[in-house]
Amino acid sequence: MTLGPLDIVIVAAAIATPLVWLPGIAQGRDGIALFNQYLVISVLISMAISQLIATRIASVESIIGRLDQAFQRSHQLECERRISIGRIVE
Repeated sequence: MTLGPLDIVIVAAAIATPLVWLPGIAQGRDGIALFNQYLVISVLISMAISQLIATRIASVESIIGRLDQAFQRSHQLECERRISIGRIVE
């Protein structure tokens, strides 16, 4: 799975969207509590995006990339790391 520049912009825009409503809500309210609520909303949006990617819909995989390839690459890197550590220890 590889995120291109456009993918990162789309995710960042989705997470930043609630910032539009904060100035109107912030008048006369605790700013720290409001910021905390924004953090909670951004985490929920991030989890929703992760679940969308995890569904492995063909249209999503065509944009983001195949999850199998990302897993295989990370597994390959882990195996190479273990082999190199084994060579150092010997």
